[in-house]
Amino acid sequence: MTTHELARFDQSIKQATLGNGLRVAHIPRHSDQRIYMTAVFGTGVRYEDPEFAGLSHFLEHSLFRGSRRYPTSAALSEAFEWLGGEWNAATGTEHTEFWYSGIARNRKLATELFADFLGFPTLGNIETERQIILRELQGELNEYGVSTDPTFHIAALMYPGTPFAMPILGTPDSLAKIDRAALELHRSRFYRPDNMVVVVVSPGDSDAIFRDVETAFADMPAGSGPVPKAAPLPKWKGPKAIHHENPDNEYLLQIAFGCASMWSPEAQAIDLVSRIVADGFSSRLARRLREELGLVYDISSDVTLYQDSGTLNIATAVSEADVDALGHELFNALGELAANGPGDQELARCRERSLVDLELIPSEPASAAFRTAWHLLHGKSFSLTASRERVLALTRADVREQCGKLFRRDNLAVVALGPSAASGDNSPFVSIADRLIEPSKVL
Repeated sequence: MTTHELARFDQSIKQATLGNGLRVAHIPRHSDQRIYMTAVFGTGVRYEDPEFAGLSHFLEHSLFRGSRRYPTSAALSEAFEWLGGEWNAATGTEHTEFWYSGIARNRKLATELFADFLGFPTLGNIETERQIILRELQGELNEYGVSTDPTFHIAALMYPGTPFAMPILGTPDSLAKIDRAALELHRSRFYRPDNMVVVVVSPGDSDAIFRDVETAFADMPAGSGPVPKAAPLPKWKGPKAIHHENPDNEYLLQIAFGCASMWSPEAQAIDLVSRIVADGFSSRLARRLREELGLVYDISSDVTLYQDSGTLNIATAVSEADVDALGHELFNALGELAANGPGDQELARCRERSLVDLELIPSEPASAAFRTAWHLLHGKSFSLTASRERVLALTRADVREQCGKLFRRDNLAVVALGPSAASGDNSPFVSIADRLIEPSKVL
């Protein structure tokens, strides 16, 4: 897809702000008879009191328990299922998203039902929902009651004392404290027209879609006072490592480096560094650690960006016998990248992978809708054209500079999930996570 074609997609997105403060966008897909509708709220784990960890997720679940027009979960489910398609939701660290995907001829009915579902929940059967969430929570814990998600443990290590240090689902103790009053208060603070964006991906006239959304959401309760703000995240200072007991014959590792935020001009360079490090079998770490040395079966890198902070994450699994060799080779590779930057062909290949992902967004309704909603929610301009131009402008020097910022020992966090010590080892216990800190001295 050329810059011209991306520009045409950018220009096709229509936006409006309704009288109640609700922002809405339409992404036309005239050759497609499907509709994808999403509503994104500016709330999530980050906006919780840690004492009530899991409140955002609990409220998201509770909306499915019934609405003004369909007061039970069964009635609400039947109403959506009569339309065909799928509806669901997800809670994140900084947002909560609800979506419906179906056929475009049911757009008006789906819009009305979506508005009733989001604006007027009954919040019924709280105790039943609490038990469902506890079952969900148990599925994410091992036999020691420890989360098996290394990404969560990285956030808890890097942002202690903040809501990021608590699971999205909460804990049994925090879930026990959540009652109807807590749910209602959180809903009134954050589920309001001026803290949400609705995006519709469908065929049809944008003005007609905006009128339908405005009519459907006209009586959604408004909030009182400003939307609560989240506290800034603390500045990360490493190196730090943590080990959590997990029964397995390998160690799950997450090696993370603090980075700039999603709104930073450095965000595109950070993404490109992640691709160079471990995106595909030909990437730096996959080629060395897997293809040449056989130390790991799989290794990957990704970027988690928040509004004012972020992490570049390297994930893999390794046997206890290979952990020292892994650390030596991994940090040597990152140190070399920070010193010399990528090769010309390496940069070109990873740049092309980034461009292809950008070019695919217009054909992926869920991705296009969420990105549009997220930018609108924060008053930012969503432009695939601008993103493409930033990727194309990145040079070897830019990437080398970014690697120098990222791959520093004092910017390192390590999480290991696995047994406490190798079988038969009588020496004093040194965790796998601590052992990985040692070879990082090359950074």
